[in-house]
Amino acid sequence: MERIRAAQKKLDEDMASFTKMQERVNESARKANDQVTLNVGGVIFRVSRETLLVADSFFYAMLGSDRWPVPQNGEYFIDRDPDLFPIILTYLRTGKWRTGSLGQEDKNRLKAEVDYYAICKSVNLTLRAAATSITLKNDRTCSGKGTAITSQSLPQSEYFEWKVTIVEFAGTPWTSIGVCTGALNPGSLLCNQPHGCGLYINNESCYFRYNASNVESVVNSIGAAKKGKVITVGFSDNGRNRSIRFTCKGKSTREFPVELQGPIFAAISPSLGCVFSIHETAPF
Repeated sequence: MERIRAAQKKLDEDMASFTKMQERVNESARKANDQVTLNVGGVIFRVSRETLLVADSFFYAMLGSDRWPVPQNGEYFIDRDPDLFPIILTYLRTGKWRTGSLGQEDKNRLKAEVDYYAICKSVNLTLRAAATSITLKNDRTCSGKGTAITSQSLPQSEYFEWKVTIVEFAGTPWTSIGVCTGALNPGSLLCNQPHGCGLYINNESCYFRYNASNVESVVNSIGAAKKGKVITVGFSDNGRNRSIRFTCKGKSTREFPVELQGPIFAAISPSLGCVFSIHETAPF
């Protein structure tokens, strides 16, 4: 009887595996019947229409426009760099950027291609107030006392990046720039509670602070706060480990581990008299 149950279990597992394989084959066959051929800078790429239909992107406009009918040879010619296009296709297919092998020059070229194709719109970095004392001026600029967080959680990806600009800064009060979960204490600075981590900065000093403790000075790489300063925040989440780093004028801190659980949001805690703006960049 035991051998019969084991054989039946093996048969059920084989059938489930076969069913999943059949579903993948059917999906591939469906996409094969709806191919789009792109000629990017003289190099041919074939991809399913579904993969290209990213809302508000260049490809969405191209495939939905009566002004750009299918050419007689069946190839849409795009006069752009073909060398980096496979990385863009990988992102469209998987939602992940594979840029670990690229140097900074190639990353800058890739950013230009991403901007041209307008495909990097998956995260909404507009702000929402986590405290009634926070004022949002245009959904990208905040002031007051407390914490403002982004209206959408950050994606699970190799690397996601955004920039925070200090629009106004009033003296010595501490302010925070970093990430958090949704479990915030209203009115408290981001770095003074157990659900956030990031920079703890004023016009003299700059620290990385985690869970209201574990303070480490990073003033040498980031510098003190002042009007006009732009700080780039990078967040990594590979499904196993999370980390954050900060960059200012090309000087980068080391990466700090982030042990917060659950959805992660970008966050800013301005002090009174300070105004900050936030905007996303290409996530690599």
